[in-house]
Parts: sequence; structure tokens; C-alpha cells
Amino acid sequence: MARFCSNQKVKLSPHVKTSMSPQLATLQSKYGAVSLTIANLQQLLVFKDFGFNTFFIANEVANDAALIQIGKFNSSLEAKISFCVDSVNSAKRIAQLCQTYSDLKFELYLEIGSNNARGGIRNLDDVATILTIVKVRQVVISGISGFEGALPNAARSKRGLKSVSKFAKKMLAALEIAEQQVGN
Repeated sequence: MARFCSNQKVKLSPHVKTSMSPQLATLQSKYGAVSLTIANLQQLLVFKDFGFNTFFIANEVANDAALIQIGKFNSSLEAKISFCVDSVNSAKRIAQLCQTYSDLKFELYLEIGSNNARGGIRNLDDVATILTIVKVRQVVISGISGFEGALPNAARSKRGLKSVSKFAKKMLAALEIAEQQVGN
């Protein structure tokens, strides 16, 4: 995996929620992982206690206390943490926290979803709305994300390929909207 990522000039951020093994994460870092992907703040704190400091939370963070702690870690440079925003309500909560606490910093990815899937921005009009809401000095939009594994009908078939292709086109459309609004 490390060799493939290096050859493709892709950064590896393995998901460590299954193993929850700092020892395995240390080996993954030794072989090129640039950060760890985790599911929530509790998992982050476990790995942070073992000396890791760069994380991607592959979910929306819905708890204000967790958002504040993440924002403070980022602003103090104690850790570099990015996470997903997947709704207008989540964007509003982040913007409100930034107004209340001027020392918070957030690095966000817009999580794109599909209809009938578990999460993510379903309506592309919401991409521009979310970007407008979080246009505050403490927020950096780093990109978009999505999880094709949760797509309905994403099996290895012609129908599944069509479903994944449609989702990839939606992600590209979201990226184009973001680039127009935020810049390259």
C-alpha cells in the first residue's frame, strides 16, 4: 500500500478504528502514512496519548464540547485535526462556535453523500450555502470527501459501477462549486 501510494503521489491516512492499535499505526506511519483516520474524538484522544498528532475524523462532529476541544487543539498546534461537515446545521454550529470562541481553528472537508445513504451533503445547492456560512477566519476548507461504500446498489456489477460513477460525478460537481466560491 505504501509503495502504491508513493508511486501515485497519494498521501495515505489509514483508518485505525478497527484495530485501535497504536503499534500498528506506528508501523503504518513508518511506511508512509501521513495521518490517521479515525471515527471520533474519543479514538483521537487514544492515539494522541501515544504521540500521534495528525488526524482526519471521517465523520461529522456533532458535539459542541468535542468541536471546542478540536478547535483548541488546532489553534494551539498541539494537533492537526480535520473533519467532515455534511449539513447546513453543522456549518451553522461551527460558525456560531467561532463567534463565541475566537481562538478556535477548524480544517473542514465537505462530505458529499448520495440520496438514501447514511450521511453527507445530498443537495449540491447546500455546498455553496455551507461555504458561505463557514466563511470565517478560523475555518479552512481543505477539500471534499465521500464514502462510496455506503452507496445503494454499489455492488460489483454494471448497476453498481453506474451508481459509483454517478456519485463520483456528484463529487466533482461539488468540487467545482467549492473552487468557484473559495478559489483553487
